[in-house]
Amino acid sequence: MAATTTSTPNNGMRTVEGEFQSQAASTKGTATLRVTDSGAVLELKDFATESSKDLRVYLSPGTLSPGENGEPGLTSTVMHELGELKSFQGNQQYEISTQQWADTPAIGSVIVYDCPARTAYGTANLK
Repeated sequence: MAATTTSTPNNGMRTVEGEFQSQAASTKGTATLRVTDSGAVLELKDFATESSKDLRVYLSPGTLSPGENGEPGLTSTVMHELGELKSFQGNQQYEISTQQWADTPAIGSVIVYDCPARTAYGTANLK
């Protein structure tokens, strides 16, 4: 008997990941987004970035790509907040509820964003 699969939002992807690229601050680590039966889970592994008062984690349908001026920038200004960054370094996990996941469009990247400075510290393109 074949295994049944649950239909999921975001084109049915199950697991995608990418390496962080530094932007406004040195940022490194791996972001893995895994779809579960109860939504999705974002895991940051071997993560490190510089400290700031209000860093947050966002999902975006865009990706980090070179712009017209050659500088890297996001291909979309749409961002969906997951919450405050739990730690400036180390492994961490963010649960995304079924409803929040259903309301989120296709995901292209994970962004660590400094809200007061209105700038991205680092972005991981997901593949």
